[in-house]
Amino acid sequence: MTIYYDISAAVHARAGLGRYASSLARALLAEHEGAFTLFYNDTPDVTLPPGLENVPCRVVRAGYKRWRMQVWLGQLLRLRFDRLLPGAALYHATEHLLMPLHDIPTVLTVHDLIYHLFPRYHKPLNYMFLNLAMPLFCHRADAIIAVSQSTKRELVRHYRVPADKVTVIYEAADPRFRPPTEKQIAAARARYHLPTSYLLTLCVIEPRKNHTRFLHAFERLCTVEPDLYWVIVGGKGWLYEGFFAALERSPV
Repeated sequence: MTIYYDISAAVHARAGLGRYASSLARALLAEHEGAFTLFYNDTPDVTLPPGLENVPCRVVRAGYKRWRMQVWLGQLLRLRFDRLLPGAALYHATEHLLMPLHDIPTVLTVHDLIYHLFPRYHKPLNYMFLNLAMPLFCHRADAIIAVSQSTKRELVRHYRVPADKVTVIYEAADPRFRPPTEKQIAAARARYHLPTSYLLTLCVIEPRKNHTRFLHAFERLCTVEPDLYWVIVGGKGWLYEGFFAALERSPV
């Protein structure tokens, strides 16, 4: 018997979801070596995150969008995907996607309900899929992990999920995050040409991260702190064009 752990978000490099999946996988494997089998849907360009290459894997040969539709339709039609997980004792879904399993207990991690609460921050197709599929996934899961008390309250309020079905488990900091040495600080300042005084934002560039609102506040702050800079760290997500246009127009 083995615990199947879905690491699809990590092999597809999906920003915070991928970081959650890979970090938790490493931590669980360090504590329970041999108890887990990794599960993910495959496309030709995927690779496992570093340090997980030698862990047993179960792979579904399907692209990301195709696999999402198969899982959702399987849930709607009450199909059995149990054969994909031979000898399973438990299945943990780490992103917003839960296979239809009948005889295998399931745990679903829910990170947030932003797609439901702030639909303008999502692409239309993604918004439609999550709003149609997530209530079903949440009710079919045997247990749910929420990463915050706020997410738990939203699940109970909007999806009528029983409160005792949801356990809040906060996300821990990666062990790499520790106070740097003076030498490391100097090296980072030189490498990135950092100014003396700056504000730092670290997140994917998408409307829900509110970069444009931050820019407006920063512009006002610069009227009293003219030597202040803003350092922006993060890859492009979606619907980011408006923010970059605002940057081009900004007087700072």
